[in-house]
Amino acid sequence: TYIPYNQATTIARRLFVDSTFSFQEGKYQVKVMDIEMYYEEGKMVFKNTLTGSFNGIVYIQGIPYYDSISQKIKLQNIDFQLKTKNLLQKTVAWLFEGKIERKIESNFEMEMTPYIEKSKKETLYALNKEYRKGFFVKGNVVDMKMTYFEAKPNFMETSIETKAAIKAIVDGMYSR
Repeated sequence: TYIPYNQATTIARRLFVDSTFSFQEGKYQVKVMDIEMYYEEGKMVFKNTLTGSFNGIVYIQGIPYYDSISQKIKLQNIDFQLKTKNLLQKTVAWLFEGKIERKIESNFEMEMTPYIEKSKKETLYALNKEYRKGFFVKGNVVDMKMTYFEAKPNFMETSIETKAAIKAIVDGMYSR
């Protein structure tokens, strides 16, 4: 299964756009106006457009991994960079740097259950049909789980392991 970054960006926007982060007991606040995801040098990159106490673009990079227990893609080893020309804003950004990193690391989770369910549905269709007149296959998915995840330059790639019970039925096939 391939998950393009534009689809991952849609999920990230749903999670973070319009979120407000407070720092120094409410003294500073920033609001996420937009977010974009892409891949660079082995890391997933979030380009965040912020307004508030800091106006500018913040880049947050992390290494994506698959958590098999929660069936979610998560981030680790978060790194933070900002783009602004304003020295005061650079100082403010330094104050909340760790908080945004921790928030992204603890809250960015890309749910994989819908992709696994879609694969299960497609597999069940393939396991329950007549392939030729008189040749039927009937089956059921016993277990399905993601076994591989890798972020690549244009998409995230996953593999899903499937265990199934299959019965082939031959009825009415004749040879000459």
